[in-house]
Amino acid sequence: MVYDIHRDSTRASTSITIIMNDTKEDQLAASLQAATLSNQQEPPKLVPHPRSIPATRTRSFTVKSVPTDAWVQVFADRIVLGVSQLDGKIGNFLLCQASSSAVNPRQVDFSVTNLLGAREDPLLAVYARRVTEQIIANRSPENTAPFPLVIVGISLDKEKGRDQEMFRLLVDLLVQLYREAVTGVQ
Repeated sequence: MVYDIHRDSTRASTSITIIMNDTKEDQLAASLQAATLSNQQEPPKLVPHPRSIPATRTRSFTVKSVPTDAWVQVFADRIVLGVSQLDGKIGNFLLCQASSSAVNPRQVDFSVTNLLGAREDPLLAVYARRVTEQIIANRSPENTAPFPLVIVGISLDKEKGRDQEMFRLLVDLLVQLYREAVTGVQ
């Protein structure tokens, strides 16, 4: 008598191979296999809650003759933004956290942390902070919810990405994509 039982977790199915010599054992094996197959249930279909699906916008632009890809995803508790002038590749991720100042509650303090990438380039932190400032600038005073975390992915053209006008244009572009994602208007 040989028993070979195999469970495929990816398909939630079980196959049983039983080899027996006796006729009664063959009948027993057939009824065992039929019972196992009839007890299998279709796995429940998992549908995400609509609030867990981020509002997303993605666009490609040419900014000062530099091909630029930009995107934003707005989650319930965080905002993920990205801009790349290197064929969609991201070299740095920064986390910008805003909080009400302990000294003056009307003032906002910012903390920028480099999560991945070049830590020696302060311009990247300036981008992350400025985008965060612009996003929370239109927040109503009645809104007492914590400020969202802002994660910025960024890769700039080595020459033109450091230009002051490029800085302003890219920040405006990311803030505009954020507004589109939040309002659903393009």
